[in-house]
Amino acid sequence: MSAFYFLKTEKTSKIPDYIQVRDENFVLISYFTVKNIEKGLTKLNYNFPLNLISDLETLPEGKLHKVLTD
Repeated sequence: MSAFYFLKTEKTSKIPDYIQVRDENFVLISYFTVKNIEKGLTKLNYNFPLNLISDLETLPEGKLHKVLTD
């Protein structure tokens, strides 16, 4: 079982919201814009829960969201 941590970064006037994906050691393994959540998760090739996309869209900036996968 693997643990992933998702972190939403705050947007600025020129930079959109991003989702950072980090592993159990908090090493950055991926990042993508909020508009491309589904595409970004597909590239990781893990079985993420179905409700993860809606969870990430509503995730507040600066809060970690831990997800366990098989």
